[in-house]
Order: sequence, then C-alpha cells, then structure tokens
Amino acid sequence: MRHRLIAVMALSLGAGCTSRQLSRNTISQASTLSDLQFQQVVNNLAMFAGNPSAIPYHVSLKDGSAQVADSGSGAFAFAFGRAQGYLATYAPSLNAQRTIVDSWAMAPITDDNELQLLSLAYRRAFGSSDTLDTDDFANDLAHELKKQVAVTDDFRLFNDVLMEQQRKNLKKFDVDVNPLLLYDRLDETTIASNDERIIVPGEHVELKYQFSPASAVVFSKTGSDKMYTDTARSTAVTREARRLVRKTEQDIEDIPVLWFGVGCRKKDVPPDACYVGHYKDKCGERYVWVCPQNRDQLKKFTLTILGLSTLLQESQLVTSTGGPRSAPASAYIPLAPTRAR
Repeated sequence: MRHRLIAVMALSLGAGCTSRQLSRNTISQASTLSDLQFQQVVNNLAMFAGNPSAIPYHVSLKDGSAQVADSGSGAFAFAFGRAQGYLATYAPSLNAQRTIVDSWAMAPITDDNELQLLSLAYRRAFGSSDTLDTDDFANDLAHELKKQVAVTDDFRLFNDVLMEQQRKNLKKFDVDVNPLLLYDRLDETTIASNDERIIVPGEHVELKYQFSPASAVVFSKTGSDKMYTDTARSTAVTREARRLVRKTEQDIEDIPVLWFGVGCRKKDVPPDACYVGHYKDKCGERYVWVCPQNRDQLKKFTLTILGLSTLLQESQLVTSTGGPRSAPASAYIPLAPTRAR
C-alpha cells in the first residue's frame, strides 16, 4: 500500500512540473517575438548599407507553439540462486525523459509589390528621396489596393444617389440630351477602378504631408471651365484605393533617417549597442548597430515595416445580394448640356 501511495504522489508531482515548465516555455518563446522582428530589420539595414539595390527579406510570424512532453519508465530485475534458495541478484532501473519543442510558423514575403514597398522604406531610412511616385509605383499600388476594397451597400448608395443628381441637373437644361453622350462624358471625367490610370504621375505627398492631386478641367452647367480635383472625380472604390495610397505615402515620408550606425568591421560596433545587424557578400561586409538612445526610432521603423509587409492581402470575392450594378461617378460633376447631332 505504501509503495502505491508513493507512485501516485510521484505521478502527480511529475504532471505539475510539466505544467509549470510549459508555462515558462510559452512565456519565454513569446518574449522572443520582438527581438526577432528587430533583428531581421537591422540585418536588412546592414544589407542595404552594402547594396542599396538589394531585395529585402521579411518573414511574418503567424503561429507559434510550445510543447513539453515528459515520459518515464521503471524496471526491477532479479534472480534467485538455485542452490542457496535466496535472492542472488537484483537490478532496479529508472528512466525519465523530457522533450521540449518551441516553434514559429513563418510566411515569407514574396509579392513583388510588397518587396518594392519594403525596399523603398529601407532606402528612405538611409536618406533616399524616392517616393511612391518613383517609376510610377503609386499607380501600380493603387490597382493592387483596389482589389481589397469591399464594395458595400453604402458605396453603391453613394454612387447611385450622386448619379441620379447629375441626371436631374442635366435635364433642367436640355431634355433632349442623348444618354449615350452623357455616359461618354462621364467616362471621360470619372476615374473608375478599371481605368488604366488611377494615380496621375506627379501626385505625391508634399513636405507638409498634404496630398496634392492634379486638377482636371471639366465643364460646369454654365459652360465655363471649372477645376475639379482627381479625388472629386473618383468613384467610391477608387477614392478608397487612393486614400490607402495616401496613407502609405505618409508612412514612408515619416520614416526617420540615419538613426543607426554603419561600419565595415566588427570592431566598429560600440560596446553599448543594443542591436547589431551584419551582412556579408563577395563585395564586402557591413555592420549596422542601434544604440540605447535610438531604440525608439528602431521601434517606429519596425512597426512601419510590419505595416507595409501586411498592406497587400489576398483579394477576396465579395458577394452582394443586390445583383450587378454600374459604377457611376462618386461625386457630383455638373456637365455642359450637349445635344445629339
């Protein structure tokens, strides 16, 4: 009876130790997440210090797991002596084993637009003047972002009400207007999501972080020229895509510059450096380090990188119960009355 009680107590203590060890491992693994994010950022900075045209690497940590498994076994071997009739030999044995497995599920960034965004961000950290307007990247990005805009009922209502208002104002001046000419003019003056160009070259965030779209000349109902911005001529989906581009441009413009040290040798790294990145290729090697007074800049830059790395998501099919509808202009643009010939 005593031996059974000891065995039960041993099993209970073993289960408790396993639970405590699992808790410690989970907390320990979670605490490495920030350091992993910081380290891949400083390593990329070191790579761009040696090669400004490099393609950055970035992995998104999706899921993590911490596992602790304890196992044990015991045995007692003995033998009796034939002649003497007593226990001749015995060999007790005990075996215990603990297996600890910590893992992260990683998803590498492979999309060309996301990699181009990250490259732009790293170059900005070194003082580059490149923006989304460089190589007309803003327009390409807008076409990618429009795929993520869910066409909700308020978007459709916004477009439909304004389209009806345009028709009413046009009929006040000419009841014989050809509807086909109306749609032709709307197609010319409206920036829709299926247009080749959503962002006009030269649109970018100025130093005051104000978006300054190019203006387009359209005819008012009096026949005089009036200036309307591209944002006012955009459909609801296009306007949302342009807003996301503006937000991204502002985030890139806000990136701090040269808040880290750069060197070619390991001995260049100061002793008080908190984070050190290293990169080496056939052309040489570079070290990048972050001192204690610049840890806040590293945090802000890392958060920007994380935001850019998840900006583009897989497009999803949005199902609507309202059936197919047209995409009229999202802003009221009065048009000159035009008669069919």
